[in-house]
Order: sequence, then C-alpha cells, then structure tokens
Amino acid sequence: MTGFYGQPYPEGTIEEPPANEWKLKKETNNIKIYYRKSTDSRVNEVKINTTVESTLSGLISVLRDVPNYSNWIYKCELAQPLGKSSNAEGLYYTELDFPWPLQNRDMIAHSQISQDKDTKVITIKVQGKPAYIKTKKDKVRIEVLELTWVLTPLPGGKINIDYQLLSDPGGNLPAWLINMAIDQGPTQTIMGLQKQVKNKKYQAMRLSYVEEL
Repeated sequence: MTGFYGQPYPEGTIEEPPANEWKLKKETNNIKIYYRKSTDSRVNEVKINTTVESTLSGLISVLRDVPNYSNWIYKCELAQPLGKSSNAEGLYYTELDFPWPLQNRDMIAHSQISQDKDTKVITIKVQGKPAYIKTKKDKVRIEVLELTWVLTPLPGGKINIDYQLLSDPGGNLPAWLINMAIDQGPTQTIMGLQKQVKNKKYQAMRLSYVEEL
C-alpha cells in the first residue's frame, strides 16, 4: 500500500500521540521528524529538527528567495511574490503538484520575521491567507497553513533549525490518508534546504537586518 505520492507506507500502524505531545516518528540524514495530534485540525502537526552549516544571512536568503522555491520545496511547481515585501514580512503565492487524479493545490502565505537581540535566534511565522486572491478552477486552495521556523545560531558556524507545520491539503482526501503521509513533503523539503544553503551565492549574502552570533 502506498501514500498519495506513490511512496510506500512504513510497516505497522501509526499510534496517535496525545494532543500537544510530540512523538518521534523517524530520524534520517541528520533530520529528526516528530508529529502530534492537532487540537484544531483533523490533520496532525509535524515538527522537524536538523542542523546546517551556514550564516544566518545565508539561510534567510534561501528562505526569502521565493522564485527559487520550486528548486527545493517538495512538489512546488511555481512560487512568486505578491506585492512588495519588506525586511520584516512578505506575501507569496505557491502552486503544488499533486498526482493524478487529484487536483493540484495552491496557497497564499504571509510570512513575518523577527530576531531576538540577545540570543540572535530568528523566528519566521507563516500564515495562510486563502482569501487574498480568487481561487482557480483547476486548483484546490489550501485553507489551513501554519508554519514556524526557529533558527538558532550555534558556535562554529552552524544553525539549529526547528520547522513546525500544520497544513491541510483539503479536497476529499480522508484524514487517515493525509496523516499516514504527513511527513513526506516536509522531510523532502528540509533535505532540499540542506542542499540549497550550501550554494555560494547565498553564503556570500550579508543582510543588514540580520545580526550574526
């Protein structure tokens, strides 16, 4: 039996953790994947932890390069900014490829970035704005999107990444099917980020609004 991206499910069943309690699902490629039952959604939340070698400016440059999302975000076919962005926030549109016979998805996301002056920890909060533009006939609009990045600089030029996601692809997909495959996309996305952040053009970036450790 396979998931809706054609990947095999792990053997056995997934035990639902109590609400608000994270449970480790697996660990691979220096990536730890956790999940927990959401109190507000039929879909489980996912949290991923990993560490990369990068400056904060370099990592933020990857995360804010919206047109490049299709090169590393899982199943992303198109990403484009909406309106003008600032150092503190941005708005963007994304289309995601879903396998036939499912319709592709799209979403509008609003991101806000902040940095703790003492610890230099950067937090990026992303919220879905599904009503910002009209829906398209050939796309299913993702209504539920809550995403948080917590980037903690470490000694030796490394950054600890905590990535937390709640997203419901909508449509008529049953919750049990979504939850069985809930970590596939986020895991592949983080693996793509690990590769992108090594790019010299990003590591050469120095952002005036970002303070390094």
